[in-house]
Amino acid sequence: MKTGVVTSLKCLIGLFLAILLATALWWMPWVANDSATLYPEFAHLKIPLLALAEAALAFILAFLVAIWALLTRVREGQVFSTSSFKWVKVLTLTPLGVALACIAAVPLTPGPPLLVYGALLAAIACIAISLLMAVMRGLLEQALALQGELDEVI
Repeated sequence: MKTGVVTSLKCLIGLFLAILLATALWWMPWVANDSATLYPEFAHLKIPLLALAEAALAFILAFLVAIWALLTRVREGQVFSTSSFKWVKVLTLTPLGVALACIAAVPLTPGPPLLVYGALLAAIACIAISLLMAVMRGLLEQALALQGELDEVI
């Protein structure tokens, strides 16, 4: 793969990482404090919902770091090796963590039902991404098996 594509993807991932870190460290706590002030009847939900949102963002950050690591392996020509499995496993499990955080937030979510539907939709999307990554892991296993067979033939 061309290094320009990998470099461009890494730049975008770096930008996403910076935005997500700023969101987790400054914006989300600010919104939680502001919401607790504006809606005192929901102030008791500030800490649990903020913790779940921060946990979801941590899983998303781990997902992006795993993509970064796999892109590094692609550039080095080592993506088809057994050491790539740990990063693919991270890509498979982290969406499940986001889905769990979304599902855990459902009983705590105040306001209109649309917020609950949004959290459930996000959970379903994350489960679908996890299943897709499990299929990709299977494809990587098959590619490694075929590569081993080709190495024996050659």
